[in-house]
Amino acid sequence: MGEVSARVLNLERLIAKISALPDSVKSRVLAANKTSAREFLSSVAQIAPVGDDEKREGEHLVTTLAMGDAKSPTAVAVSIGGPEAPYPLHLEVGYMTKGGKHVHGRAFWYPTWRLNKKRYRQRAARALNAAMKKIANGGA
Repeated sequence: MGEVSARVLNLERLIAKISALPDSVKSRVLAANKTSAREFLSSVAQIAPVGDDEKREGEHLVTTLAMGDAKSPTAVAVSIGGPEAPYPLHLEVGYMTKGGKHVHGRAFWYPTWRLNKKRYRQRAARALNAAMKKIANGGA
């Protein structure tokens, strides 16, 4: 499966701090992140390229969009691709055909992320702040 990863410095410390939060806070942030993940998957599914050969029945790029668990208790992993249809970087950046013709890229994954990243972060921050304020005011 095509997987893109990034290294986070002091990830263990970050996960420990997140794990120390009350369950009510973690559940609110996780719910916000799941909403963002569903929104992201929907956006990618709308603009992902579908060639003529991919319109047939069976597995193709759009059907491989998936949402799953991540390392952090408040994070959601979103992926595309699978064993039969790996992550299509060549569709994002372009490629040369066997005949030597250049096919221009049609970016869809990263532009969608860049366009919505601020909204997703703000949604998670609002959920975290609301949950912390509720705890500070004596709520559970």
